[in-house]
Amino acid sequence: MLYLLIGIRRFLLCSTVIFGLMVSAQAQVRHQSEAYLIAGSTLGDKDGADHHAQFYKPNGVQVFRDGLLVVDQGGNTIRRLSEESRHSWEVVTLAGKFTGCGAKNGVGADARFCDPANAVADQDGNVYVTDMHNHVVRKLKFNKDQQAEVTTLNACDKIEQCEPNGIAIDTQNNLYVTDTLYNRIYKITPKGVVSTFAGGGDITGQSEVCKAVDGKGTEARFCGPAGMTIDSQGNLYVADMRSGRIRKVDPNASVETIAGGESAKPNTFEMVPLGQVPTTGAYKGCKLVDGPGNDAQFCSPVGIAIDQSGNLYVTDMLVNAIRKIDSKGAVTTIADNNISLMLGSLPKNSIEKPMGIAVIGHKKLAITTKDKVLGLNF
Repeated sequence: MLYLLIGIRRFLLCSTVIFGLMVSAQAQVRHQSEAYLIAGSTLGDKDGADHHAQFYKPNGVQVFRDGLLVVDQGGNTIRRLSEESRHSWEVVTLAGKFTGCGAKNGVGADARFCDPANAVADQDGNVYVTDMHNHVVRKLKFNKDQQAEVTTLNACDKIEQCEPNGIAIDTQNNLYVTDTLYNRIYKITPKGVVSTFAGGGDITGQSEVCKAVDGKGTEARFCGPAGMTIDSQGNLYVADMRSGRIRKVDPNASVETIAGGESAKPNTFEMVPLGQVPTTGAYKGCKLVDGPGNDAQFCSPVGIAIDQSGNLYVTDMLVNAIRKIDSKGAVTTIADNNISLMLGSLPKNSIEKPMGIAVIGHKKLAITTKDKVLGLNF
């Protein structure tokens, strides 16, 4: 009897260990992200399907109609991706031309942009694009032949050469635009009236530092606000790139930091031109750290998107990572080049300088990298 009891105990112990290992393995598989190619190959401007298409440093990506809208910043074009069949996407250029910077209204390829960054569509299907180095917002209205007619809206409030970057739209068709250079968020009404909604500070362009300060309206301070998204309640979420923070701006313009806070970095940051990396302040020695809210660290949050459950997804450009902020504020890294990532036919280190991000389904994202648009299942 004693031997029988010992045998049963050993069996139960072994079964428990094996079951635990199985659960652990299943958890690892369940949390492993899978990246795959949507479209793109090498730097260029070719339209076409899948890997036959080319992009030149694309930035913003948004769900649009039956596919995606991609702002090809380096190519100064606006591209549309349509899913022709499962895992097959066709890329066409809607507006602009790969000929360098320009500032011209017109139809389709006759229009010219200069570093367009992000886009958003209204309920009528019109598209609004931040045209960074033309210092304006461009509107794309589609005529009966589905050609994009490009016109221009003012984006700056009392500043001649602001740097419009992120863009969002509320249910009243008010546009909100981040100014990465002068650290503000502008509001543009349907009648085209521009005002400063949140942020403030120096507008001479000579300031050596910028600050990340919570507060209301123009009392708040941003530091390189880039991508922006909006939830169903009208709350804006901003990727404050140079401060390494994610900021929430409610409909009353009250600004609070929801991730990446004082425990992660100092409150003052070196001001450098967009695209350049400072050697001190925000980026010096920054680390990719997960955790609750202000305990987490971001190095260079650029793009941001939100799902129906209120989870936020952020591209952390300089560390080539995709981060998730759940509805309780916990930050996790769901993909980067240093953790387990199923790549299929993609080469290693495919998540290279991720910029734009969009939610395209349940636990499915689209992200833009240096020369591709990738899908990510997690």
